[in-house]
Amino acid sequence: MPHRWTGGNARLIEEAFALIDSSSDPLAALLLCEGLSRRVDRAEISQIAAIDRDGLLIEKGCTTTTAGLKTCSGGTTTSPANI
Repeated sequence: MPHRWTGGNARLIEEAFALIDSSSDPLAALLLCEGLSRRVDRAEISQIAAIDRDGLLIEKGCTTTTAGLKTCSGGTTTSPANI
């Protein structure tokens, strides 16, 4: 069964960012953000690979995965958040 994002997931992410924003150690918060950024990049690449491998955008009528990602994300291929 595919996972669906819920309000609870979004709330946890917002709480995590609130903790980062209120950190008394800006250097530690920055290092945490850098680590999170790398993990998000890896997750994004993994999701794009899965979309390409499974032909999900081709099934929706897009001629290529790249074209489909551009359409779904408003012109950029690096942010498939609207899929």
